[in-house]
Amino acid sequence: HQFAHESPFFHGLELMFECSFEDGLEPQTGSVPDEWQTGVAWLPLERLAELPLHPRALRELLARGDRSRVYLGDVN
Repeated sequence: HQFAHESPFFHGLELMFECSFEDGLEPQTGSVPDEWQTGVAWLPLERLAELPLHPRALRELLARGDRSRVYLGDVN
């Protein structure tokens, strides 16, 4: 994986959820945001190829609309 040179035992878990907003609402940080969080963005699936997405292995999966539970293994 991309962090193997820094830590061969690094483990990352990515949780992503399909969601939508009611008309007039915009994404924003929660009431107690993570101190390391740099922002919130709504990412349209049709623009995934243009955007930085990590792990990169998720790009194709999300672009094709796969909504199954997936284990990607050791990627990036």
